[in-house]
Amino acid sequence: MPIGDLKISGDGRRGEDGKDGEGYEGHAREFGVIGIGIFFSSCLIVGLNGETATAPTNGGNAQTVHVLLERITDTKPDSHTLAVTVHKHYDPCTEPRSHSEVKDELRHELGTQGTILLSSCGGAGGRGGVGGNGQGGGHGRNGMNATAEMGGTNGGPGGNGGDAGDGTSGAHGGKAGNIKLLIKEEDLDLLVAMDPPQVKGGKGGKAGTNGVPGTGGQGGRGGAAWSS
Repeated sequence: MPIGDLKISGDGRRGEDGKDGEGYEGHAREFGVIGIGIFFSSCLIVGLNGETATAPTNGGNAQTVHVLLERITDTKPDSHTLAVTVHKHYDPCTEPRSHSEVKDELRHELGTQGTILLSSCGGAGGRGGVGGNGQGGGHGRNGMNATAEMGGTNGGPGGNGGDAGDGTSGAHGGKAGNIKLLIKEEDLDLLVAMDPPQVKGGKGGKAGTNGVPGTGGQGGRGGAAWSS
């Protein structure tokens, strides 16, 4: 038989957090365009885009909790042993008493210092995912050095940085439930050992932030002059 604090909860589950989007560091390894000259390449390498985060899930709704507390006096008049009957369900109801054969029945030794704790709170919403960072664009190729037959070419421009991934909003918290407590008149002194029942909605999840866009690649160095 359990001894000490009596905890009865119909709390909803906490929502799952969103998954952060994959992001990138640094710049693309490939170079940008080659400088204008005899040969020209249009292969401008941009950074990879950061991934968008996945959405979190909402917190679960709390349950309606029927609780019946009775002091067991078959051993001694000042007994701290309780007969506890608990029936939980999700659908709202107007019945003050348990109305199902599916219920939990147990004995609990409260002791002289034990506390009765009842709660039916909605679960907190999941945290939004963080968007991934965009990758930096590829740096431009250096221009070709001048020769006796050809002048030096320009350095190529760098590629654009990748887009930032979007963060997702936090999820909603679950709805509060209901606690319906029954105690016999002769056992009302048990209320002294009871904390105020907790019945409240779940807290909404924190929104995820967007990722950071990638920076553009650096332009390539121009070709050096030719000297005889």
